[in-house]
Amino acid sequence: MNQTKQNLVVVCSDQQEKELLNRHFGKHFCLILTSSIQEATELFQKSSIPIHCAVIDDMSFEQTRTEAVETLHTLHPECKIVMLSSSENTDYWKELHNHGVYEHFLKPFSFDILIPKLKNIASLFQSNPWVPVSNSSDTQCANLLLIEDESRIRMALSKVLMRQHFKVFTAENAASGIDIVENTPSIDVVLLDIGLPDKSGVEALKEIKALRPDVEVIMLTAYYEHDLIVNCFHAGAFDYVVKPYDANHLQKTVARALEHRSQALTASEKHVHTLDSLMESVRHQVQIIFT
Repeated sequence: MNQTKQNLVVVCSDQQEKELLNRHFGKHFCLILTSSIQEATELFQKSSIPIHCAVIDDMSFEQTRTEAVETLHTLHPECKIVMLSSSENTDYWKELHNHGVYEHFLKPFSFDILIPKLKNIASLFQSNPWVPVSNSSDTQCANLLLIEDESRIRMALSKVLMRQHFKVFTAENAASGIDIVENTPSIDVVLLDIGLPDKSGVEALKEIKALRPDVEVIMLTAYYEHDLIVNCFHAGAFDYVVKPYDANHLQKTVARALEHRSQALTASEKHVHTLDSLMESVRHQVQIIFT
């Protein structure tokens, strides 16, 4: 089934790198290439088409980064702004996130991993952002399942997630986790350790997605291994988080997964409604023919 490509603006001043981005992104997105923030700003001001995501190379700024990002975000608040950079300065990134950057990726990056992430981010365009609910008795909170064999990590992550008012189910192995998924229809997101004692994380992921295709799965891993992460994406993983876990990053990843799931369910409900309407129309036509 053909899917409409998402509109992606790329801001990159280096011609060689721009060609590389064009070669990889062009297969998956409707691509608009610009060489500067000024070009991108003019595009944001004049464009009549929706811009789902803007990918900005950190070396392409001619002005203050926060000012430039803030301008783009003001012009097109629904567009998700993503930065590509070599900087690991956490204070720098916190400031940019506060001014409108949705996500950032460190160079060098793998396109096999970056492209699925960008598709997920771009798909959130015009969706209502998911916000952790307040701790009130009359509000339904999101249900998470944490599958982690190390009890210390399991307890620590559970506390972090419960502080954000998530309801957290836990399992110490793949078998127990899969059983919870099968028998607990309220599960929204699964956090799945790749290195489980009874079954590989990829195998467990495939079983979970077979049982509940609507559930988003975030992989937890002690280290980055390219081929393994790519296999997880191919098997249906939404994203991955590398230990040691940063609480803010983890919460943000879970929130994105919930947004993505909510949007997918809304689209599915609309599809079912369309089919129901079509069937009702067919039944009506049949009645007319035979009366």
